[in-house]
Amino acid sequence: MKLKYASLKYDRISPKLDGGGRETTVRAVVETPRGSRHKFALDPNIGAFVLKQTLASGLAWPYEYGFIPQTRGADGDPLDIIVLMDEPTFSGCVLTVRLLGYIGLRQNGIENNRFVACLLPSDETSLSTDGYKSIKDLPDKLLKEIQDFLKEYSEERGDEIELTGCEGIRKAVSLIEAGERAFADSGDE
Repeated sequence: MKLKYASLKYDRISPKLDGGGRETTVRAVVETPRGSRHKFALDPNIGAFVLKQTLASGLAWPYEYGFIPQTRGADGDPLDIIVLMDEPTFSGCVLTVRLLGYIGLRQNGIENNRFVACLLPSDETSLSTDGYKSIKDLPDKLLKEIQDFLKEYSEERGDEIELTGCEGIRKAVSLIEAGERAFADSGDE
């Protein structure tokens, strides 16, 4: 029996922004799960996740890291997103998450912000992120740890990094909508 394999079609997943409810949600595709030493990335040419880099011994990704589908940033890639959650998922996992804002970042002179989100609260269980409604709700220590990791990871790769501050949900939504338009204009649909 011959099996036919379909490539992963993350470019067909709507970002699903929804500001009509109690919180603004967006879809995130996990590339690198929390706790991994490996950095994975979706290779759109082959439709699979590939190993991009391995962190030094003793280092690991402190959060889920991925992208917002059907978006395009100034660097030509989908918009990056950090998802704060208690347990890791897996590469390729699609999550509906609560948008908190973004960490402004310029990488080698190009705007390359990192959007920050967390899981939606659950009626079944309590999560450490349940109280986060905006990036301003993150403990200062946690926000600094995220910023330090982003800076150190990027500089280790030889990139010049400038942190430009944090912004809330309204500005984050505006940038994501611009990213959706850039994706649509790119003809990659």
